[in-house]
Amino acid sequence: MENSEKKHSLSLFAKRDSRSLMKICGLLARRGYDIESLNFSHIRETGLAKPIIVINSDREAELVKSQLYKLIDTVHAVWLN
Repeated sequence: MENSEKKHSLSLFAKRDSRSLMKICGLLARRGYDIESLNFSHIRETGLAKPIIVINSDREAELVKSQLYKLIDTVHAVWLN
């Protein structure tokens, strides 16, 4: 059966350290969100990281964004699609 929900790509800017990655992954795991992929790269000379999260659920897309904004390490979040 075909899944009618589309994929949502969320790009973040967060503090660049190992705790940030653990907090983001921990939040996604605790909430049980349906994540297609997670890419975590750094931006040179800024001290920021740029995680990109692909979410499979229309219902969970805005929930993920609002939960990530509650993390102190998240600087900015924007939808790519």
